[in-house]
Amino acid sequence: MIKKKYLKSKDRCKVTFILPPETVRDADKVRVLGDFNDWSWENGLPMKAVKTGLQASIELQPGKSYEFRYLTDGGQWINDGTADEYTPAPFEGVQNCVISLSAQLDSNNEN
Repeated sequence: MIKKKYLKSKDRCKVTFILPPETVRDADKVRVLGDFNDWSWENGLPMKAVKTGLQASIELQPGKSYEFRYLTDGGQWINDGTADEYTPAPFEGVQNCVISLSAQLDSNNEN
């Protein structure tokens, strides 16, 4: 699941990524990798355990779309079923998740 919260105080949108626990049972570590962190494990967003599963947040610039996927420490890539859309990755048969952030900030806009 993906939650978006547009911040009034700055030109940013707080994006929260949430994975249900059954999605990553065998993983000790999961990170969010995408074009916002150069698809790098070292720069990836570490997901932390919460009641609803695993969660990580980042503030991103509105008016853009970002590609991302989840990666486990075992090398398993996971897509988010609630992404705004999907786009072909450089690898045959693989799709990246896409999150689109609108350019207009609306203090009541949260999803």
